[in-house]
Amino acid sequence: QPPRAQPKSYQILVKTHKLTIFLTVPHSNTIASLKEETLSALSADVTEIEDVPRVSKEEEFELCRAVKEKGKTTVQYEVLQPSQSVSNLTNWEVLYLQF
Repeated sequence: QPPRAQPKSYQILVKTHKLTIFLTVPHSNTIASLKEETLSALSADVTEIEDVPRVSKEEEFELCRAVKEKGKTTVQYEVLQPSQSVSNLTNWEVLYLQF
């Protein structure tokens, strides 16, 4: 059976402790464009949730992912660099906001 083709778009979940943002992005995009879309979502009126920090520019937060050891998630997080490609992530990967 031939290997499965990589999806052209990824579903990425961006989480705070109280909010989850679902993003659909082409795997060719960069982390910088993910941050742009995350800022847009955080700036929307629907995020009037208590305890979610207000941000007005991309420099006020970082996108991070959990470090995995032997396939298991640890309590350590790595900050994703803006120049990195979304293709380095996995489809349905959960990213975390660091304010």
